[in-house]
Amino acid sequence: MRLPVLTALTALLSLPALADPLPSYWQDDRDFYNEIADAACVGSADDSDFDRLITAAIQEANAPAMIALRWMVLSESCVQYNPDGDLLTNSLMVMAALQAYPIAQSNLAGSYLHGYYGIEQNPDEAEALYDQAIQGGYGEAASEYARALIEGDILTRDLDKAADLLAVAEREGVEAATLAPLRTQLSELGGAEVGEPHIDPSWDGVDTRRLAEWLYEGLYGSNDTD
Repeated sequence: MRLPVLTALTALLSLPALADPLPSYWQDDRDFYNEIADAACVGSADDSDFDRLITAAIQEANAPAMIALRWMVLSESCVQYNPDGDLLTNSLMVMAALQAYPIAQSNLAGSYLHGYYGIEQNPDEAEALYDQAIQGGYGEAASEYARALIEGDILTRDLDKAADLLAVAEREGVEAATLAPLRTQLSELGGAEVGEPHIDPSWDGVDTRRLAEWLYEGLYGSNDTD
């Protein structure tokens, strides 16, 4: 399956956005619905938190709520855990990715990369989605994409691009414990130091966060929530 809205924009938006940590129209909802999911996970007498999350994810098609709901269904520690939850909630992940929600794009990219959750492996789709997730300011996507490019068992090894991505992940605040082993692998393979990115200098000064906002506005119209 192709994701035409995402794939068509890959060439235009080819440099990661360095939002902190995500543009506010995503981060605000992400924090709000993650808090509700945390409460629903342990259960409540009247299931009010779970009902709020279901309403937001299913009836309102809110992308951060979709991913929060999916996390809850897949977490063995949650009372709503379902061992078949991957297949039941794949549609939530895809729909949230189609709304250009960076975390959903990254999750779906990992599924395409490895063939997880019953999704057929498609490395080309994985790369396109990782690019889009990075555009939206999700640093973990940069580190996961870099890992795949360093390991070279699924994607063609590209140490220069991996160095770029690790530099982006570091600036996005990805934990040092995540980046350290990737830096070591990169160095052992003869790749560039993380502090020496190869990003095209023609992009210097480009407001990449604004590009991410433009993507959102193109899908939903003007954004009045920032």
